[in-house]
Amino acid sequence: GDVSDWLMRNDDLPDIANCWLVPDPDGGTRWANLKVFLNWSQDVAAHLDPFDVGRRSVWTASTAVVMKETDLEEFRRWWFEEEARTISWSQAQDFHSGDVFLGEYGWSPSSEYFFRYEDIEKGWIRPERDVPVPLRFAAVTYNAEANNYDCSIDETISVELPNRQILKQTGMRWKGEDGGFVNTNAETLAFDPSALETGPSSLLIREDVLSEYLASEKLSLVWVVQGRKEYFPGRENRRDYKGQLKISGLGIYGSDEIDSRIETRFEQHPVD
Repeated sequence: GDVSDWLMRNDDLPDIANCWLVPDPDGGTRWANLKVFLNWSQDVAAHLDPFDVGRRSVWTASTAVVMKETDLEEFRRWWFEEEARTISWSQAQDFHSGDVFLGEYGWSPSSEYFFRYEDIEKGWIRPERDVPVPLRFAAVTYNAEANNYDCSIDETISVELPNRQILKQTGMRWKGEDGGFVNTNAETLAFDPSALETGPSSLLIREDVLSEYLASEKLSLVWVVQGRKEYFPGRENRRDYKGQLKISGLGIYGSDEIDSRIETRFEQHPVD
């Protein structure tokens, strides 16, 4: 169909909210996915350079943050009233193994030292200057290159981990493999599926554990949604770039249901 018509449509976007809570394939509890990245790009013939031909693309990122229950409504109002949100929320909590070894994350003296400045406000941050309330990212991205020093890994990795406050309050411990965290009964409470099989990094945490943590700490969990739908016309036709459909929204966790609101807005960007 016509590229312009395709760009303006919002009824063919991924079902983002359906990815936030997923059932256990063996039954039992559901799992909350604290970091979700969905990416689709139109296939290009193998003999062609994808940057030389026109192709369609859609991506969305859902990043879970926690905040005090009393701050939720102020954050919600700010999100939908603020026009300029330039930060990439999905990349805001990356750190590297040169700072902390994977096996030491969340408990060791070196881990505590690395996060010493964060402890001034017990982990609360403001990822943008105009964010009206302090918050925490529920998951952090751990990047590490294999070397001779960190014996807790044997290959270059990028894995999602629960934030330090969740680890401490739930009593989770790293189980020594596969990016998983367990309780004292060796039951898996959180893990990154990409450590077990090929796929995008994400962080799954048992919903009952998450719900209990939020209630005990009087916190709200919110998925921050960002994304784009674009058509890339190729190097030789870059003047044909028509703009992008911006995707933005929030999903507010509740034990009975998720209150979600996803909006789209087309922005035209003329190319000189």
